[in-house]
Amino acid sequence: MKRFALGSVLLTVGLQVSCIESETSVVRPDTGSVDSGPEIDASAQTSADDVRRVLANVGMNVVVPTLRQASARAAALEAATAAYETSLSETDRNAAQAAWREAMDAAQHAEMFQLGPAAPAGMAPGARGLRDEIYAWPLTNRCRVDQETVEPSHQATDTLRAEAINVRGLAAIEYLLFETTLNNGCPSTISINVMGTWVALGDAGVRSNRARYAHNAAVLVRERADELLAAWESEFLQQLSTSGTTSPLFATAQEGLNALSDAMFYIEDPSRDMKLGVPAGIIDCTETSCPDRIESLYADVSRENVIANIRAFRSAYLGGEPGSDGMGFDDLLRTVGASDLDSRMQRAIQGALTAVDAIEGPLGEAVRERNAQVVAAYDALTVLTRLLKTEFVTVLDLELPMRVDGDND
Repeated sequence: MKRFALGSVLLTVGLQVSCIESETSVVRPDTGSVDSGPEIDASAQTSADDVRRVLANVGMNVVVPTLRQASARAAALEAATAAYETSLSETDRNAAQAAWREAMDAAQHAEMFQLGPAAPAGMAPGARGLRDEIYAWPLTNRCRVDQETVEPSHQATDTLRAEAINVRGLAAIEYLLFETTLNNGCPSTISINVMGTWVALGDAGVRSNRARYAHNAAVLVRERADELLAAWESEFLQQLSTSGTTSPLFATAQEGLNALSDAMFYIEDPSRDMKLGVPAGIIDCTETSCPDRIESLYADVSRENVIANIRAFRSAYLGGEPGSDGMGFDDLLRTVGASDLDSRMQRAIQGALTAVDAIEGPLGEAVRERNAQVVAAYDALTVLTRLLKTEFVTVLDLELPMRVDGDND
């Protein structure tokens, strides 16, 4: 009977496991090597039926409830922005901001499930690009939103729907609801400044246009959130659950499992790298830190966004909330005798949650004044992503997403 130690496995893609080196002065502690754990019986395999049970459970009891919550909160945001557009009162603006925070929290959980209709069109089985219609980050552009604030296209959903995704969705609404100044973010050479159309709005006009714009954008978010939920409930859940049997999208159960696994790699990039590594100055930042590159520049919920991402990952991994007995990846690992790996995965998930939760204050402030906390959170997530990219995918015979192949971390 062939046996192998998990830690010695070389991925067929030739992935080398090493930490991304910072180009800045950040000093990061050694997170240690991955424990090889006990030897695993290579002849033990998960059955296609077990895989389908995981797909059905995660789809029905994790993804669909997440999308239902996102849809409900998008509707609440639509209602709150409608009230604010009508009154322009600070009370209603505060209520709209609170509704946005709730909608964003739900959207951040849904970020982990960019497969099927949520995935970019043409990039995955059943993809329809609906995620980008709801939340297009990192494709954001303050100046473009300011230009739309002057233009009449924001005044009706039909015309706003035809605009680019970087001037719609939750990211644009964040700016419209939370920006405290009445200035625009465009260079002086841009037409709204050259022609004086921004100044011509006056303070009252800017407030009014932003409120109307935020509401119409919220209508579109609610429409797409409803569409995404309906796509899962009416078709994609069935397609995923019947992978390898009657599903026309997934010829084998393993293909369905790989689609879910690919989506869960969101925990590495963007969650770890773009949301923590870039602002902390660990990657793609030429300064000690880059606080102006946090995800949530106006509402200051960047830390909370990462926490939501990790919690969604945990739910998908476990097949439900901690303590539930739903079929998840943990069950598949135990089926092949990888209980030790499952334990280390769960410890790594909790370690990442603890480290991100320990970041004090808004993330932008933290990277300026307490960057060691952000670096520690990045390193805690690295422990999880190392396990995910090496032992986890190897034991379950999964393929790495194309965007991860050749990564040096």
